[in-house]
Amino acid sequence: MKLSNRPGLHIRFVKHGSPAYKAGLRKGDSIVSVNGERVNDGLEFGFFSARSRATIQAIRGNTRIVCIMLRPSGKAAGVLFREKPILRCGNRCIFCFIDQMPPGFRKSLYVKDEDYRHSFTNGNYITLSHTPRSRLLRIARLGLSPLYVSVHASDSGVRRRMLGNPIAFDIMKQLRFLERRAVRFHTQVVVCPGINDGRVLRKTIQDLLTLKAGLLSIAVVPVGLTRHRKTPLVPVNRADALYICREVSRISDRHAAVEGRRRVFCADEFFIKAKLPIPPKKYYEDYPQIENGVGLVRRILEEWRMIKEESIPLRTSVVRTGPHYLRGSCLVITSQSAFSFIRKIIDEMKNMYSDCGIDVDYVPNSFFGETVTVAGLMTARDVIRTVKRMGSRYRCVFLPKVMFNNRGYTLDGYSKQRIGKALGFPIEVVSTLKEVAENVFGKK
Repeated sequence: MKLSNRPGLHIRFVKHGSPAYKAGLRKGDSIVSVNGERVNDGLEFGFFSARSRATIQAIRGNTRIVCIMLRPSGKAAGVLFREKPILRCGNRCIFCFIDQMPPGFRKSLYVKDEDYRHSFTNGNYITLSHTPRSRLLRIARLGLSPLYVSVHASDSGVRRRMLGNPIAFDIMKQLRFLERRAVRFHTQVVVCPGINDGRVLRKTIQDLLTLKAGLLSIAVVPVGLTRHRKTPLVPVNRADALYICREVSRISDRHAAVEGRRRVFCADEFFIKAKLPIPPKKYYEDYPQIENGVGLVRRILEEWRMIKEESIPLRTSVVRTGPHYLRGSCLVITSQSAFSFIRKIIDEMKNMYSDCGIDVDYVPNSFFGETVTVAGLMTARDVIRTVKRMGSRYRCVFLPKVMFNNRGYTLDGYSKQRIGKALGFPIEVVSTLKEVAENVFGKK
């Protein structure tokens, strides 16, 4: 039987001497069940085999075999599996960012993910719109908590319109079902002006806040629109942002005062568009939605505050020569939305160290359009175009790490080495201001 046609979980590697190896499992075997439970992926294998003794049924060639795996406490099984195809999204969301992307990117960027496993392991947002009760039960049994769930609207009619799916399940019923089974979740509401703002948004937040045990957080974020969009949606303007900040903060403050912790947060972009101050550190609790653009600016500001508090030892440790001291030759590249905050910090840095030459600039997003202003969607071509237009010769350019994926490539497929070659000077990829300071002034 061909490997692709075999049932079960296909083994691609077994560590020599591991519990799985000692049990008799080998590369090429296909695990069918563990302790009588059918397994479809690595998460399920890990859950059902998490005991000192596990009975494993597998297929080797055309023969079924039974292995007994003995695993000491804390010892990994030592087996890796071939990746299963991810569960794809069947919605046609009116605001889907993937549908707003032009052709030419790597194939993985066009995959619409609706996989609860990736939601649990990577924090990917899913809608649960096609998730039947049986799968919800499986999620609960496996203890896949927390999940990250896109709600958008608690009103089923509005939500189905936004998802482009007239048969989407009732999200509030699904969340209550999960809550009763001890599954917790972070949620997001992508605001599309004229569709799920105003009364719909208020009701959505209030409905979600009735989920006392299950709900961890709500992120209210603005719709992202590119110049390639086909659906006639309008972006969030300053008046929209101002209204949403005030309304959401009013509800959030009231519930935080009663419950002792905040669960409702506005994305940074709303405060920036509304020209309102970024909330203080305590507003963001433990930054549960920072990957969703909620609290990124405050974390940067707090990081700079800590660097300033350590300025005296930093001053005494400045290296005046060598690769780390790049006097008069550094350029920090940031996004348009963060530019005013980063520029203020760089100006303060230059005042603290008068002989420090460091510039900062933002990259207009000509690829996706001017309404896209976040660093995670900057392309290498736009960076190269911006830096070359400045006309200066830099010894080093700092780029934000969020521009790059886990393999070190930008959306348009550039590595930092390729960007550096195009510009003619070294590129440093950084995720914090401290990394910038250490590169400029030398590590302590």
